[in-house]
This record gives sequence, C-alpha cells and structure tokens, in this order.
Amino acid sequence: MADPVNQITVTAQNQATDWIRAGQDKRMSIFITGDLSGTITLQAKKPEHTEADNPTFITDVEEHTTNVLRNTDQVVGTFDFRLICKTGDYTSGTAFIEINVK
Repeated sequence: MADPVNQITVTAQNQATDWIRAGQDKRMSIFITGDLSGTITLQAKKPEHTEADNPTFITDVEEHTTNVLRNTDQVVGTFDFRLICKTGDYTSGTAFIEINVK
C-alpha cells in the first residue's frame, strides 16, 4: 500500500492540505517550494478532535518562511497533521506544499 501524500498550491491565506494521519513510529516529510512571501505552518491535532469541536485542539508545531525539504522525527502516538497558510500569513506569491507520511 502506498504512503499517504497530501499536496496543494497556495495562492492566498486560509489554504491548507487535508489532515493526514501519522501513527506511532511514523515519520513525515515536509516539502515547501515557490516564491511565497508568507508563512506556512505545520499543525497537529489528536484524531478524535475536529475543528468544529473546538479549534483550540489544533496546535501549531512549526512555521516556515523559506523553502523546506525535511523529514521529521518519529511521531510518538497517533496525530493528524496538515500544512496551512493561516489568516494573515499570506502576502504574495505561490507555494507548492506537500506533506507525506512514511
């Protein structure tokens, strides 16, 4: 079975990948490239929570303002992750963002 891949092109604020699940001992790769003037944030939440439940269940893990290609440390537990250009974090340009679970 192929590993999950989640990618989009960001051209405005409030654009995000779908949530992607990373289980125990999995790693993620994060890829951000383009000429975006703005910030892309990696967010995490427990799978049992939704944004509709309460957006405070979502945690900002790290922020990126430059092109990135990196693998994360192993995940401890099971979490859902996404990449997002949040409200107020977009100025101009375009970014291709991708998050993979390995």
